[in-house]
Amino acid sequence: AAAAATPRGSEDRTREQVAAVASPPSPRRRGARWKKRLSRCLGSTLSKVLFASCLVFALFGGGTWQLFDFPDDPGNVILDTMMIVVFFLFCLEVVLNLLVDKQYLWSFFFFMDLLGSLSMIFEISYMLGPAGHINTNDSAVDP
Repeated sequence: AAAAATPRGSEDRTREQVAAVASPPSPRRRGARWKKRLSRCLGSTLSKVLFASCLVFALFGGGTWQLFDFPDDPGNVILDTMMIVVFFLFCLEVVLNLLVDKQYLWSFFFFMDLLGSLSMIFEISYMLGPAGHINTNDSAVDP
């Protein structure tokens, strides 16, 4: 009954006063919440499956591509595009882990992820990859 007798304006002023007194969260606190959300995202099943499938494709994609003998004309472009996407996802994983985990930098996993990301350069044909290069053997014998 007492709550019903309280005028509407005084209730709103009380909420406004409380909101004015309450300070916004500090940048440190906002950063901690942001890192916690990002950490949960990296630890989610979806991201683990995504990065594991990227790893499998990075390891076996090029060999499988050659095993199935896809034609070079559209095949190299498709394979390069997929390898570039995997390369950027690997780089994104390294950056996100650096942001989330203080102990990640200079750890074993940091160097393994860095080495794996950089090794993708050798899988992309127009960078340092083998696809698209014609092997010519110089010999005096005419075929």
